[in-house]
Amino acid sequence: MNSQEQKVHLSGNAKRLISQIKKRDGLPALNDNIQDIFRLTDDSETSASDLAAVIMRDCGLAANLLVAANSPTFAARTPVKTITSAITFLGFDQIYLMALAFSVFKQNMHDNFDLELLKLYSSSYFSGVIAMELAHKSGMDNPEEVFVGGLFYNLPNMVLAYSFPEKYQNMDQAIRNGMPLERACRQTFGAGYDEICFGIADVYHIPGKVEEMLLDHECEDGSKVMIEEASHLTGMLFGRNPGGKNELKKLEERLAKIMGKGNVSATELIRDSCGRDRNMVRFFNLTPDDIDMMVSVLEWGKAIPAQVVDKLGIGEGLDDSKRTDEQRDSVFNYYMQELFVLRRSMPDLNRILMLAQEAIYNSLGSPDVFTTFVDHDFTKLKGRLFVGEETSIQAQELQIPIKYQSSPIIKCFMEKQPCAWNYADGEMQLMGDMEKRIKLKHAIFAPLVVNDRAIGLYIVGRHEDIPFTPKEEVWLAQIIENVEMVCEKLRGKGL
Repeated sequence: MNSQEQKVHLSGNAKRLISQIKKRDGLPALNDNIQDIFRLTDDSETSASDLAAVIMRDCGLAANLLVAANSPTFAARTPVKTITSAITFLGFDQIYLMALAFSVFKQNMHDNFDLELLKLYSSSYFSGVIAMELAHKSGMDNPEEVFVGGLFYNLPNMVLAYSFPEKYQNMDQAIRNGMPLERACRQTFGAGYDEICFGIADVYHIPGKVEEMLLDHECEDGSKVMIEEASHLTGMLFGRNPGGKNELKKLEERLAKIMGKGNVSATELIRDSCGRDRNMVRFFNLTPDDIDMMVSVLEWGKAIPAQVVDKLGIGEGLDDSKRTDEQRDSVFNYYMQELFVLRRSMPDLNRILMLAQEAIYNSLGSPDVFTTFVDHDFTKLKGRLFVGEETSIQAQELQIPIKYQSSPIIKCFMEKQPCAWNYADGEMQLMGDMEKRIKLKHAIFAPLVVNDRAIGLYIVGRHEDIPFTPKEEVWLAQIIENVEMVCEKLRGKGL
């Protein structure tokens, strides 16, 4: 991960330039969630539930990952509708790659308000999408790596444009006058473009295969060339490269050679790639008709395609707004269907627990959720799963001795009846400093009862002074009932 300087020597000028860029906020720091995802995916002891708990903290990221997982590019046999399913389907490394790409894209889009800069960031996303479509059509195994490579390919341009706008304009003009990029960059900034690229890659922990795509040599599988051509085609759409039928024909000839095909249509490549990626609508408010218009203008070659779509809503779909009551009802009903299907398929316990955890979290408005079980000696309740606001908490840290009879949690567990709690009722009597760290103001304690025996308990809490509604309490009970049915079924099978 930190081997870039071994592959590309960073000069003193390049190191100083990266330092200046950081000071000017040209490289927004990765947020806590992405750093946690990086840490978890790099740890061989990480479970899918650990990773899902982090992803679910960011509703926008979760939505983006689900949209990506359901892209025809990945050809899922059945719809991927939950984060736990997406992790299982895509795998840890791919999840990190996609999360990293969406996070950097989102942060840079949010932090910039200059229209020209926003167009640069938009063109970066288009480059990734078109590159991924080329990888898909070429039969490559991991098109998501090419997507990330395409998205990051022009990142140094965007960072330089944001951090040093006047110098960047000078470099851009030199390139338009025919000067090679590497030479123009050294002349303007005193450092090579490749150096800057790898300095940025190091900041964002860009992993090995994508790192190779950014090297100044060809990848064996042709992914680097695909990214370069995707970037060139995107440049046509956003006015950085000339368009028109003659230019498109030249590009198509190069693509046909790369892909080993006799005929490749650049315009169909744009339509297919944008049609496969549903984030085109979410991020940019682009419909298929808008894409067709951009393609027509590109073929005409007399205007900039991205400018003729006057309703191009750059960044409009980056955040998911708070759900309405109707949307929350829909979310709950969806999870109930998924739980029903899963419990009929005789799953392992972890799968049903993870799905129930996700159902509670998303249906009840992102509360803290602990899933606990009693130990074999019936001496304490121990945390098994956790998702919530406090990023440093691990589920296993929560332990409550059964002998704490005055604890409202233990009382609920022993009586096998759910109960509501608020901060005015006194402490929950958690061990250590756990109570101070989670800082809940309202909670529901709901036991997990199988064959009239309490085997565990759910703690669902809020940091805000907003009690859970009777409707939410019913939802929680119905979700837990599905877990109880599976536990009973597994016990009957001797598992």
